[in-house]
Amino acid sequence: MFDVIVEMEKIQDPFSGLGQFCYHLGRELLANSFENKLHFLLPPKSSTIFAGHRNNNPPLILNKIYKNLSFLAPKSKVWHATHQDSPYLPGNRQTRYILTIHDLNFIFESKRSPRVLNRYKKTLQKKIDRATHVVFISQFTKKQVSESLTIDPSKASVIYNGIALTHFDSPHRPTFFNSFDSKSKFFFSIGAILPKKNFHVLIDLARSMPEYNFILAGTTFHPYAQNILQQLKDAGLTNRFIMPGTISEEDKFWLYKNCEALLFPSLFEGFGIPVAEAMSLGRPVFLSRHTGLPEIGGPHAFYFENFQAEHMREVILRQLATVARDPLSYATKAIAHTSSFSWKMAAQRYLEIYAKK
Repeated sequence: MFDVIVEMEKIQDPFSGLGQFCYHLGRELLANSFENKLHFLLPPKSSTIFAGHRNNNPPLILNKIYKNLSFLAPKSKVWHATHQDSPYLPGNRQTRYILTIHDLNFIFESKRSPRVLNRYKKTLQKKIDRATHVVFISQFTKKQVSESLTIDPSKASVIYNGIALTHFDSPHRPTFFNSFDSKSKFFFSIGAILPKKNFHVLIDLARSMPEYNFILAGTTFHPYAQNILQQLKDAGLTNRFIMPGTISEEDKFWLYKNCEALLFPSLFEGFGIPVAEAMSLGRPVFLSRHTGLPEIGGPHAFYFENFQAEHMREVILRQLATVARDPLSYATKAIAHTSSFSWKMAAQRYLEIYAKK
């Protein structure tokens, strides 16, 4: 029997939010675990992702058969499910089950039949009832779940995600940026390009701000992303609005450092890692007021009250002028605000929960 198993199904998509959560938490768990008791349950194609890290044990391979035959899964004293929709449960009822809940987007982000929603709620409630401890990634998520489901406050915690932005001393300008004038000002947005991210509102904003360019980075496989690309072509904006797909860490760092601001109009976020990343470099961020974003952006982010282009333009120009009057003061406050978003601190909190009897 193993001491601690951390199930990491979602690490198979390392560019997704859940994939990033698994990867960065996993790295810090290894760095801060000195008893060598952790075992990661990994999808076959991701089995070597932590190879070479200190304290890394040989990985356990995730088998889809465990979904329906949990008694065949590896046995452990502690089992951590790293997201609320994981179909994998420990087969032994005596195993301490730790559940991380990121959001309830499934319930709120799109229209589903009452039957489907009730089934989802019942499934999640069973996991919560089974759990020894439930971790939420924000106070907002905790409040949202508490209003929709039943949870014992004594077994609930909030552990913020961290920032794992790779810093470069002399980052190179991305090659796709060469289509812009090297002196041009631009706004940056990043994330999986899905309907819940609301990125399509940036198209009309780009029309209303011809003096700026726009870069929207992220996976483009979803029809929503393809629709945005087509709208940009139809509007003749492809020379000012670039969608380069997924980008390297160096490109991301350069774009954060050189953009006028991060624009993040998402409608459904349990956390919002790009917001924390941009603020950690002292950059202005413009956000929606929806779900968990005000908690993560705090008083040093700027907020859209609606997504009409003229309103968004007015907010951006007014607040950029405010920042320009004392950019060092703004940057200092933004950076200080993100000090609580640390993967090292998150890993230490999880290790404490694993160790509880």
